[in-house]
This record gives sequence, C-alpha cells and structure tokens, in this order.
Amino acid sequence: QGFLGDEIFHNLTTLKSSGERNSLKNVTARHLQSFVKNWIKFWRELYSSAEREGIIDDCDLREVWEDLRELLSRWKETLKDLVSVYTNISKGCLEESSDEVYQSRENSREVNMHLGSLLIEIGSKLSTLNKQLCQKVNSAVAASLSVAPSLSICAAEESFCTALALVEELESSQPTSSEISNIWIKGQHLLLSGRAHTNIGASILELFQSGGMSSALNTIHRHRNMAQLSKALNHFNKAIASTGELRKNAMAIMNNANAKSISIYNAGRTWASEAVHHSYDAIELRSLASRH
Repeated sequence: QGFLGDEIFHNLTTLKSSGERNSLKNVTARHLQSFVKNWIKFWRELYSSAEREGIIDDCDLREVWEDLRELLSRWKETLKDLVSVYTNISKGCLEESSDEVYQSRENSREVNMHLGSLLIEIGSKLSTLNKQLCQKVNSAVAASLSVAPSLSICAAEESFCTALALVEELESSQPTSSEISNIWIKGQHLLLSGRAHTNIGASILELFQSGGMSSALNTIHRHRNMAQLSKALNHFNKAIASTGELRKNAMAIMNNANAKSISIYNAGRTWASEAVHHSYDAIELRSLASRH
C-alpha cells in the first residue's frame, strides 16, 4: 500500500508540469499504479478464501509477488534519483552531459526493462490462473482476476516506453566524436533502443492475444485494434532498422586504428572483440524482432 501513496508520484507530477522536456514526461505510471492497486485487492480477497479452501497452491504466485515487491522498491529509488537529477538540471546545478545524469538515466532504464519483463510474466501467469479459478472463487476475486492480466501487460508496455525514452536521452546527451569509445557507446545505445522497441511491440501483441483489446466486431473497435497492431509492427520495424545501424557501427569499430586496443568498458576484450559481440547482438535482436 505504501507504494501507491508514495510522495514520488506527487514529485513526479510537479516536475512533469514544470515545462521541462525530459523522459519523465512519459512516466505517468498510471497503468502500474492501477495494476498494483488491483493486485493488492486480488491478493487480499484470494487468500482470504481460495488458499484456505485449498483451491490454489500459493508458492509460485507468492514468489512472483516477492520479486515484484523488490523490483518496485528499486523502481521507486531510481525514479526518485531521476526526479532529483532533473530538478538539479532545471536549476542549473547539473550538466546534461555529466556522468551523474548518465548513470541515473541508465539505472532507471535498466530497472524499467526488468520491471516490464516481470510484468509480462505476471500477466501470463494471471491469465492462466484466471482460466483455472474463474468458476471457483467469489465474484469479487473473479472481477479483480479478470482485469489483472491486461493491467499487468499495459504496465509492462508503460515501463518499456519509459526505458526507450531514457535511451533516447542517453543518445542525445552523448558527445559525438570519432573516438573509438564513443563509437562503441553509440552501438550500445542502438542495441538498447532496439530491445526496447521489440519489447514494446511484444507487449502490444501480448495484450491483443490475451484478450485485453476489444474483440467486439463493430467498426470503432476494429479500427482501434488495427491501430494497435500497426503500432506494434512499427516498433518491430524500428528494432530491425536499429540492427542494421548496429552492424554498420560495429564495422566502424573494426576499421578504427585503435581496434586492437583494450576496451575501457570490458577488461580483457579488445575493441575489435567488442564489435564482434555487437554484430552477434544485432543478429539475435533482428531474429527476435522478426519472429513476431
């Protein structure tokens, strides 16, 4: 319950209305808050009846719940840090290109990607549970359980979109130069952007397949569903495009005069071997995005 009433959401709203342009403009956390509220309601009602009656073995769900609580705690901390960083930027106390700003954005991006992946997993588990329990639990539990999968997937998409916005900020704040380290960082951003696009597209498809989009046959709902599927395809295409850029970037590293020098980011690897890893990453990402 403390998650829903945390002051971070008030601070976030204040900063979002300040006129500053940053990734927090995309962080509404609306779906995430709705999902957590519904999950708490479902959890209380389910375990006041279903567990006692032996309808459900709670081990698997309880483990996921603990993972979610831990990740939400990390999400809040990185968001608080990000709010503080953007506040200091707006006051002129921090430069956009500073290491502190970069690390804050990267920490939040990483947590949002993990959170989105966990929410997709939870949505799948809850969808299965809904089919198993819909006829066995009281109406209040059934109501909470029926909407939980789609809320979870919407929250996942929200997290992936936040991660993508943060990658775009990392890219825009990165100085452009011909130094091999900067070329590698550009490749890393292309990889992270492609992964975020892929996950956004996958979450939209997951929502469609789970029944979270309307299956009604009227024209309005058909157009709405087609628009969402088109949105998913657009994200997959952007992910595929980023893999082409990533491979070009890897070639730029290979052709650099310092390609055989040791990487400053991964001890024991040369820049050339870093480029090879990016090439493999590009192939793997393209395969994943194309699969959908």
